[in-house]
Amino acid sequence: MQSLQELVSNTREHKGQWLHVVSGTVPVCKSGSKIHRLGELRLMSAQVYQIVDSFINQGQKKKILQGEEVVTTVNVAENFQMRIHIYRQRGTLAFSGKLIPSKFATLMDLNFPEKLQRSFLKANRGLILIAGSRDSGRTRTLKALLDAYAKQSSVHIVSLEDSIEGSFPRYENSLISRRIYGFDVKDFESLEESLIKGDLNVLSVGEINNMDRLRLALNLSSRGILVIGTILGVDVEGVLMNLLNCFGGGLQFRMSVAEVLKGVYHRRTIQNLAGERYEIDESFVNYSPTRKHIRENHIQSVVSFMKTGGRSDCWDYSRSYQSLVDNGGLTVDEVPQKYR
Repeated sequence: MQSLQELVSNTREHKGQWLHVVSGTVPVCKSGSKIHRLGELRLMSAQVYQIVDSFINQGQKKKILQGEEVVTTVNVAENFQMRIHIYRQRGTLAFSGKLIPSKFATLMDLNFPEKLQRSFLKANRGLILIAGSRDSGRTRTLKALLDAYAKQSSVHIVSLEDSIEGSFPRYENSLISRRIYGFDVKDFESLEESLIKGDLNVLSVGEINNMDRLRLALNLSSRGILVIGTILGVDVEGVLMNLLNCFGGGLQFRMSVAEVLKGVYHRRTIQNLAGERYEIDESFVNYSPTRKHIRENHIQSVVSFMKTGGRSDCWDYSRSYQSLVDNGGLTVDEVPQKYR
């Protein structure tokens, strides 16, 4: 029977990032947009269960037996972990795993824009959102930002996570506490007061994918804490549309967002016709004129400010695409119509 370590080793040989194991099929890995079969042997339900049983604990096993899904992180190689999502598929177990480096990247490693870094790192309260599509490196950027805060000053940071991934270094003058949703955190009603009593300066809420997490982020950022979270969206415009119209709604909610939102950073990876990959980004920092636009739900006015406001820490994808065209990375025809 194949073990998780063997499957991970085969995935790395194919330079894959994702591993997918489904009962009754051959395991596959995904590298970029290509899927590779890992051998010819189909894994039956009992075999998949044995693999899963080899890396979960008793609490996770109990959840699976009760029909719940589980997300966990496993050390699979030197300097690498795998974040694994275990679920049921046609009544049998299946899992998908993503390879992630154990060591966190720094903002310099990620080519995080210096002008935006200065704007974000001087904030000591409010809400900062790291946005992008799935697999765009949102969590990696968030943790690099936490690392930068811990290095630049003496702060207590609390990181709320779906699973513990990687390890922060030891800081001379800062402390990072880490808690797991569903394990250390079970009740959002008492969590807010618990965090306030914990004398924290910075809170990472992880992915803001429901109203509980959004409400926690807004409430604590309004109480003098710097809150950082990740959020899905196609661009800054899409993030603001989702934030104001899907999660919340109403003038009071928009007033709260307008008051606490410090900025949104969005990054995406694109590929030209020659197969070359590039990372581009856009940035929004919330100034006095845009607070009014957010209160009134005028998202297009915010986008116009990003384009023409003259702020060095605000720019949109039109500028990022134009820079790639100027440098020969893309042709004009390869730029999406929206950003030409």
